[in-house]
Amino acid sequence: MKAFVFIMVAALGLLSLDGEAQAEQQQKNWRRGELLASEDFSGDLRDWMAEGDVDARVQDGRLRLEATERTGIKKGNIWWRQRFSGPVLIEFDYQSATDYGLSMFWFNAHGRGGADLLSIGRNGRYDDYVKGPINGYHVSFHRFSSGVSNLRKSYGFHMLSSSPDPVRAADLDRHKVRVYCRDGHIRVLVDGQVVHDVVDDGKLCIEGDSWLHDYPCQGTGEIFRGGYVGIRHTQQQVAFYDNFKVYRLVEP
Repeated sequence: MKAFVFIMVAALGLLSLDGEAQAEQQQKNWRRGELLASEDFSGDLRDWMAEGDVDARVQDGRLRLEATERTGIKKGNIWWRQRFSGPVLIEFDYQSATDYGLSMFWFNAHGRGGADLLSIGRNGRYDDYVKGPINGYHVSFHRFSSGVSNLRKSYGFHMLSSSPDPVRAADLDRHKVRVYCRDGHIRVLVDGQVVHDVVDDGKLCIEGDSWLHDYPCQGTGEIFRGGYVGIRHTQQQVAFYDNFKVYRLVEP
């Protein structure tokens, strides 16, 4: 009887875990190691580089990013000026302030052929990022009103995973986003729930540099194991970001 009571208490304890604790329990094979970098936007944006038609500012201790209409492009990016290598966990808070537009998060991004991503001229057009001199992965949230979140790989427009969008158009709540990446295995969680879990095996399943291909396509050549992180907004999307942290992933 005592054993039964103990098991029930333990089970109830697990059920009472909040979302953060549940996320940690679910990711035992993706354990955090050293904290490599953090950003709480308590100062200015000197560690970030904006490009294209966006307005980036610190507001109430958070990054406020808006895709503006100052030009006809209506879209652009902001990049953290720190480059990361090896297996990492990237986490941050996200909150949309509009019920339209698109938010996109880039990771393991770098210039093709050894070029420095931060030194390559871009004006915010999507072609610069999917047909220009950039490699990297990007995942979309609050994607117009489609209800779909896509994980893609560039150079090109290669779909690695497509799932229900965890941040719908009318969702103005704050969310915790985590991106785990290790040797081609990418796992994206929002509020502790897995949105994408895919392995880029590095093998070619398309010919040449084709933009489009049949889904799924796990391998488009060369696994990206490091680079910069960044944010992209389009069509007057306004959103807030905070509490960026990048950890080294270590073996359990």
